[in-house]
Amino acid sequence: GFAILGTPAYMAPEALNGSGDVDTRGDVYALGVLLYELLAGTRPFDLPRQLAHEAARVVLDEIPERPSTAITRVNAEQLSAPHGTIRRRLEGDLDQICLMALRKKAERRYGTAEAFARDVRRHLDGLPVLARQGSWFYRTNRFVRRYSGRIAAIVVLFSVLVGLGFNTFQRRKSELAAEETSRFVFELI
Repeated sequence: GFAILGTPAYMAPEALNGSGDVDTRGDVYALGVLLYELLAGTRPFDLPRQLAHEAARVVLDEIPERPSTAITRVNAEQLSAPHGTIRRRLEGDLDQICLMALRKKAERRYGTAEAFARDVRRHLDGLPVLARQGSWFYRTNRFVRRYSGRIAAIVVLFSVLVGLGFNTFQRRKSELAAEETSRFVFELI
C-alpha cells in the first residue's frame, strides 16, 4: 500500500516518492509553499483530500503556476489592494523566489532556509535575487531603482557641467572669431 506520513501539501517531492533523500532542502520546499500561500492566498497545488497517491502524483508531476498568476483565482474581494497592483508586485522576483523553493529536484532549490531567507531579504532591499538569471538589464534595473535619487542628481549635475562646458567653448570660439576679424581688419588698414 501507499502511506504518506506528513501533510502532502507541504511535503517535498523527494519525501512523497519515498526516495529517502530528504534533507534541509525539503524544509526549503515547505517554506516555499508557505511563502506561496502568503503571497497568492492559495497553495501551489489543489490536492485531493482523500487520495494520498493522487496528491503525491500532483506534487511529483505538476508544475506550480506563478503566484502572480495564481492570485487571479483568489476572490478579489478578499484582497486589500486592487488585483492588478498585487499581481504586478508578485511578478518577477517573488514569483522566481517561490518557484525556486518549489523546484522538483532538491539540488535545484535553495540549499538552506538561510539562503532562501537571504534571497527574500535581497528582494526587500531592492537587490538582485539569486533565483533569477541576472541579465545585465535586470541588474541595472535593480541598481537604478535602488539609487534613483542619486542617479537623477548625477544626471542633472552632468547636464549642467556639459552645458557650462559647451557655453564656454562657444564663447571662446566667438572670441577667437572676433580676434581673427579684428586682425583681418587691422591688416587691411
